[in-house]
Amino acid sequence: MDSVDVLSFLSGVRDVCELLAALPRYCNAAGIEALEAIVVRAFVRSHQPCQQCATTAGSGSTPFPSEPKDDSVTHDMLLIAQLCISQDVAQATYHHHDPITELGRLAVQRIASSVLHNSALDERQLTLALAVSTVSNVLAARHLCLAALQASVNPSNCFSIFRFADVCAIMPLRQAAGRCCLAHMPCGAGPAQDVQGFSLLLPEQLTSLLQANSLQVPSEIAVFKAITAWVHANPSERTALMGDLVRNCVRLGTADLRELEQLDQDPEVQASVQLTRIVAYAYVSRLMGTATQCQGKRCRVVHEAHATAAVPTRGSSVASPEGATVYDRAGAGEVQRYVRRRLVA
Repeated sequence: MDSVDVLSFLSGVRDVCELLAALPRYCNAAGIEALEAIVVRAFVRSHQPCQQCATTAGSGSTPFPSEPKDDSVTHDMLLIAQLCISQDVAQATYHHHDPITELGRLAVQRIASSVLHNSALDERQLTLALAVSTVSNVLAARHLCLAALQASVNPSNCFSIFRFADVCAIMPLRQAAGRCCLAHMPCGAGPAQDVQGFSLLLPEQLTSLLQANSLQVPSEIAVFKAITAWVHANPSERTALMGDLVRNCVRLGTADLRELEQLDQDPEVQASVQLTRIVAYAYVSRLMGTATQCQGKRCRVVHEAHATAAVPTRGSSVASPEGATVYDRAGAGEVQRYVRRRLVA
């Protein structure tokens, strides 16, 4: 067995261990359906009347896609894994807050039956049994776990699954969960369906989602509301992070005066000197028609903006006949009135 198989085994066992710990908690009816579809397709391929399929069926290997041709027994490789991995090979490192469900148990049993023809194994027993089986069986189980979890992603669990997949560096699952998170970010109109998962996001995870161009929000105020909801879940530790999150995630340079005025009157902004300065800078820049450094508008916001004609605002920059840029003097008056209003507040 060459080094490629050893690396495939080590990464496969590591992923399977984490995935089998997550599967009984997040798998739903859609995940079970995805499992059944893959198993049926594999069964049909294994019984096709061709010499290659007959050889595969007779070898005792599991006919799932993306398998290595080498089907060597991995008893010795389990020892390698035990030496290379500091913790117990069958002990998942990620701590889940969600309980195990009956559908989740059924999914584990279905994978154990499909890959090892033994449905009496729990997730830990299945991990150990796979580790002394074959490399192809380990990768087949990984493939089934990923398919079931990806199909199970929905608004009620997307943030929990995203957090798990990000911490465990399981990129295909992270991408699937991330897409759902971007479409169901809590924006203040109502709580997120996966309240616990959203509130437990790490700061860098929240930042990566809120900075995405594909984040589906009606305006940047919604992004600010999402940050507020996350901070309120643990204010003692997160309030100090709010300024950086707003500066790095809310694209204030794309907001119009109405949105900036709404933000300026938000209790969170009025209670924080740092947030007041951030919003005030964007507001004054908009009034004076000066550019602020920010990314472009998000996809959905751009689409909505094109539905209405552009309307000049007070203080916006306009082009002179000679081609030079001049500024509406009304903007200076607006700045003075804004500063006086904020000083009084």
